[in-house]
Amino acid sequence: KDVQPSPEFLKILALPGRIWFRMLLAIVLPLVFVNMCLAMVRMRKLPGAGTGIAKYTMAYYTTTTACSVIVGLLCSYMLIVPFVDRTLDPADLKAKVRDDFGLTEESVQAIRRRQMTISGQIVWIFNSIISENI
Repeated sequence: KDVQPSPEFLKILALPGRIWFRMLLAIVLPLVFVNMCLAMVRMRKLPGAGTGIAKYTMAYYTTTTACSVIVGLLCSYMLIVPFVDRTLDPADLKAKVRDDFGLTEESVQAIRRRQMTISGQIVWIFNSIISENI
């Protein structure tokens, strides 16, 4: 017999991995940056070429970071902006969303009345410990 786990069980099962990944991002990214800075400081103490290598490393890091920011902005501009409806009046936004999703006033009220399950609250609490946008 094929048994399917409930969505709440899957959310709770995925919780440790999600927390581990967020903690990894919160710890590893600052660690890499600090270690790179410390390595450049140590290279300055080397006789001769240490200063040149440190300048080259900093220039390389700054250039690659700037390039990644530019690529990210261009990709978001190319993927998001063409789909934005500039003719939509903000007052009509609520009606347009309801029409697009086929929502009635009763279904909107039902969504507002629906409360989060206990498992959803537990997952939300642990997900909010470490920010996702690090």
